[in-house]
Amino acid sequence: MFTVIGSLFGLSTLTTYVESASGVEEGGRTGWTAVTTSALFFVALFLSPIFLAIPPVATGMALLVVGISMMLALKDVPWGDVVEAIPVVILMIMTAFSGDFASALCASLIVYAVLAIFRRYVLGNREYPVGVMVYVLLIMSIAKFAVIV
Repeated sequence: MFTVIGSLFGLSTLTTYVESASGVEEGGRTGWTAVTTSALFFVALFLSPIFLAIPPVATGMALLVVGISMMLALKDVPWGDVVEAIPVVILMIMTAFSGDFASALCASLIVYAVLAIFRRYVLGNREYPVGVMVYVLLIMSIAKFAVIV
């Protein structure tokens, strides 16, 4: 929830997503994982001058490894379903070219919602329901772009 609220104010959602996903993957299902992570981020505030001394070239390989591990999830995308596949492609392309994950995510959510609504109501395909959350995310994503412009 706070990821969505933060993205409306222009904050990057990537850190929250990665922290949450890595915490759950390691078995942290309670709020103590988030409390521990926030305490370590607080300590990192005082160590940031040391981290800023590391040149970006030195972190490039780590970003490459993270990118490759993220690409492994593409095997689970149902590429035969256009409504599912096109937003994934838009997310990848916009993230790569804009460098702004929040805007790319909002754009892909808009495309997904439009395609899902089109498939359900224009094409009359009743086996794919469009939930209320799709409409909520559509409105919030449009609002994010409206605030930027």
